[in-house]
Amino acid sequence: MSVLIIFQIVTLLVTVRDPDEILTKHDKEPYVIQAERVTLDETESGRVSHLIGNVRITHGKIVITGDEGYAYERQQMAEVIKNVTIDDEGTIITARVARYYKEDRMVVLVDTVELLEGKQILKADSLVYYKGKKVSIAVGNVVLIDQEQNTEVTGDYGEYDFVNKTGFITNRPTLTLLEKDKKIVITGDTLRIRRKENFMSCSGNVIVREDSIQARAGYLEYYSDTERIYLKEDPVVEQEGKSFLTGLSIEVFLKKREIIKTVATNSARGMYYFSDKGMNDVMGDSITLYFKDGKTDRIVIVGNARGVYKKPREEEKKNE
Repeated sequence: MSVLIIFQIVTLLVTVRDPDEILTKHDKEPYVIQAERVTLDETESGRVSHLIGNVRITHGKIVITGDEGYAYERQQMAEVIKNVTIDDEGTIITARVARYYKEDRMVVLVDTVELLEGKQILKADSLVYYKGKKVSIAVGNVVLIDQEQNTEVTGDYGEYDFVNKTGFITNRPTLTLLEKDKKIVITGDTLRIRRKENFMSCSGNVIVREDSIQARAGYLEYYSDTERIYLKEDPVVEQEGKSFLTGLSIEVFLKKREIIKTVATNSARGMYYFSDKGMNDVMGDSITLYFKDGKTDRIVIVGNARGVYKKPREEEKKNE
């Protein structure tokens, strides 16, 4: 019998005579199912055991507990219902329902799923989790919180490897960089994470927002250890009615989740608006926009600097 059920009624625990009875030909990890009360039912698809009270499933180092469950002998699958908790060597997952597929070493969880691994928290409507490998596939209202790096990523679909600390989230993911009452929000088509390298990248229709400052690009790289963002593929940084910056690439400097300056290089062009609605249209090898308290402070051009001052339009003057 490839699945052993150990009946536990109050304090009585019955074990098998030969420990090898709880192993399969291809599985050398003990697989044990326990409950306070068990009823057996023979069905067309094989024997099904109804597990009632303090359900506990152990397969090697993973432990799954809950209030109730079912064990399907032929399918080598166990379902645990209500107050489900999974402990896989310190990785804790909670949900309302979990199905454990023994041969695949895989758990499928639904309904209020939350995974805790160190300082990282993953939430989703449903989750597929692979024992030992600690690889997760999350679907629906996905939220990945990193309490150490003060980041939060949301999206509709994501995959994350909690051993190698790598993953991605698709379907219009949103990355929020948090710092007390300050935040920077980054959106795009696909977000990739390499946490051990303090690196994230975002590709496709990238938008960065910090209060009234907005940046757009086709591709973004973010390094959390140096607080730098690199924008590529037609990057633009602007503050409406105040400043505009573009170039082949733009480097964004952050300080405590605030944009303090942006540097455009190669075919750099910038615009700076004055209080009288006049504008400086400038070009150069490198252009730096400085920001202070969320507002454009000044613009600096380095190398082959040239520019044109444009007076305010007469219509704008009349409306003042």
